[in-house]
Amino acid sequence: MKGISLITLGLVTESFTASTTRLPPAPFRDPPSAAVDHVNTMIGNAGDTPNGSGGTIPSTAPPFAMTRWVAQTRRNYVSVTPYNVTGTHIYGFQGTHQPAIWMGESGCVGVVPGAGEVRAGWEERGMRKVEGEERWG
Repeated sequence: MKGISLITLGLVTESFTASTTRLPPAPFRDPPSAAVDHVNTMIGNAGDTPNGSGGTIPSTAPPFAMTRWVAQTRRNYVSVTPYNVTGTHIYGFQGTHQPAIWMGESGCVGVVPGAGEVRAGWEERGMRKVEGEERWG
């Protein structure tokens, strides 16, 4: 029985390691043209109401990833995405599984960078947006 448990543990560990260290297929590693420089990830993101935008989330992840990382400018729930370019504060970075705006989030993880005392409250941990570029300070 103990041998089976060790084999199972080894298989689970190997499958996790393989799934988290694999590189994407070669065609996805380097874009074949400079056309990607003209992609605007903010299109469909600036609405002032849930129905006023396209519901897109400008997130980063390898192709076909399950978890994507996005800056969080507001609380998200069904019909509201965690990032909106019109936000005035950033509250952290969220690992999201939200596949579409109408499905909401059911298991997100938030990471909040900072120094000094831990600020757990939503409003107190927000960093204000520096006007002009997409910079936060």
